[in-house]
Amino acid sequence: MARLLNRQRRLAEHGRLRFGVYTGSRPKAILTWIVTSHNEDHVRAAAQMWGGEVERWKPQGNGAEQWRAITEANSIDAVLPPGDPLNEAYEMWSRGGCQRRCDGVTEKLSGSPCLCRAEFGEQYYEQDEDVCAERSRLNLILWDMPVGVWRMETGSYWATDELAAMVDLIRYAMGDQVPVPVRIHLEQRTRIKAGQTTHFVVPVMYPRGVTTGQVLTGAATPAAIGAGNGNGGRAAIEAPAPTEQPAPLRTDFVAAIRQAPTREKVVELWEQAKNDGAPNGPEIEAAAKARVAELHTQQKESDDATPAATWIKAALACRTLDDLTAALARAQYAGFATDLTNEDDEVVAAFKGRRASLEGPPQPDPGAHLAEDAAALWQQIVAEAGAAGFDRTPDLEAAFARRWQGDTPAQASPSQMKAFLDELRSGRIKPPGAAKPEKQPEPAAASAGPVLDKPPF
Repeated sequence: MARLLNRQRRLAEHGRLRFGVYTGSRPKAILTWIVTSHNEDHVRAAAQMWGGEVERWKPQGNGAEQWRAITEANSIDAVLPPGDPLNEAYEMWSRGGCQRRCDGVTEKLSGSPCLCRAEFGEQYYEQDEDVCAERSRLNLILWDMPVGVWRMETGSYWATDELAAMVDLIRYAMGDQVPVPVRIHLEQRTRIKAGQTTHFVVPVMYPRGVTTGQVLTGAATPAAIGAGNGNGGRAAIEAPAPTEQPAPLRTDFVAAIRQAPTREKVVELWEQAKNDGAPNGPEIEAAAKARVAELHTQQKESDDATPAATWIKAALACRTLDDLTAALARAQYAGFATDLTNEDDEVVAAFKGRRASLEGPPQPDPGAHLAEDAAALWQQIVAEAGAAGFDRTPDLEAAFARRWQGDTPAQASPSQMKAFLDELRSGRIKPPGAAKPEKQPEPAAASAGPVLDKPPF
């Protein structure tokens, strides 16, 4: 038998692993894997394995119609195929296709030196605009699916470095001619830069069945994940012996709740924990409350970032009628406030209201007014805190930050101050060491899990 020596060998691509959806025209990352394929059977097999509804789906642009399932799986077991399964490049796309593809040194389509580096310097990839964007494409064989390759593609800044480092580490420890069991996981992260908080999702990968110690000591060889099969010493991934019975796994409800993409999923996990008699009920309820609060904050930040909100803020920020006229022109060019007679249009209302304000008598700086209101309310809170049992200002500030998920009194709005003052007066805000209400005895048949009939969040 003979093979072509100048052609690459590769398995057929069955489909893609995604974690982004579109809400209107805006992309949004989610915390569960999405399976898409031209083959309906493959998608139905994935939905049966990881949950989700099978539906017809058309990608953005002019792509052909495919099948899709938005699964309930946050992690998926896979196999890293032999060779180098990771392809990374800086790319620039237009409606006409890929215009540039670069490795950071050479632009591959033209053979010329990197254009972004020549124009913007060594750290060009730190820019948000006008430069090529990083793209990482990772080929995987899914453990529970028919043999074939699935491609996971991401433009994540963090995944670009982390996936490459993990693939290199695995190949260094185990060689490049052996399939390696791995797990791919979607991780929620938060970044604070220049006072702005950003929530984003990063795909991560790590080997299964091998510890860091085995990697560092050289024990993470192919034999660590599969013994030789007598065929030239080549390693294989062995299935468990028929007599082995895996120990039953207890669901980690706290970890699952922290990754839940919606409040409905949090409630579902909370109820499951209650029905299963989970032993750490209070911890589960605390995690559920925290996750629901976090989801509410994320939704509020998302709402504030809508295009309409952007133009409303632009209108309210205008200091002169000339500024307002220019801002209105830009908004109308973008497709907003085109009908100034539409009284239901919130952008129109913002521009009209700001015009009325600017044409009237001079108004004090609203920012200064809000700051004075917040400062006055905080002084009132401090004055009444003693009666509520607070004898130290740092304890009061810490209670405020806990109530508003990290916002300090210096950062808070007057509405937050007013709500905190009302709760302080009602006794819902308590100082450290305050006596807790006596716990009521539980019925004898109560489970060890969450005990309330309805979610406390």
